[in-house]
Amino acid sequence: MGVSQSRLKYMAVASDLGKALGWSSGFAVAYFHVSAVLFSAAAMGLVGYGRPVVIHCRRRN
Repeated sequence: MGVSQSRLKYMAVASDLGKALGWSSGFAVAYFHVSAVLFSAAAMGLVGYGRPVVIHCRRRN
C-alpha cells in the first residue's frame, strides 16, 4: 500500500476518536431535528475520511 506505520497509527487514532465522540449525536438529537444531525454527521464523516484518502491518492501519483 505504500503507507508508513506512523501514518497507519494516526489513522487508527483518528478512527478511535471518531467512535469515542459518537455519543455527541445522541445529545444533539435532543436539541436539533434528526435530519440536521444526520446531515452534519454525514458531512463530518465525509471530511474526516475523505481528506486522508485524497491526500493518500495525491501522494501516490
